[in-house]
Amino acid sequence: MEKNRFDQMMFGRRPETAADTVNPAPEEEKTDENQLDYMKIMMQVDDIMGSWNDIKPVFKQLSPMLDLIKKKIGS
Repeated sequence: MEKNRFDQMMFGRRPETAADTVNPAPEEEKTDENQLDYMKIMMQVDDIMGSWNDIKPVFKQLSPMLDLIKKKIGS
């Protein structure tokens, strides 16, 4: 556990307890962390595609203005 100087100054040193020590995780839990959650990934992709479909009309409205700006800068 990280020692905080303010806590040590105000409350003194605490004795080490079993809750303060970190126990290594079993191998089974580590393998679960390394596996990909395909449902979560697919939901995120679906959210991104939904956001893109919402934003697409804005890009279509802005493209003529951007083309006009490019023509003014280019000439």
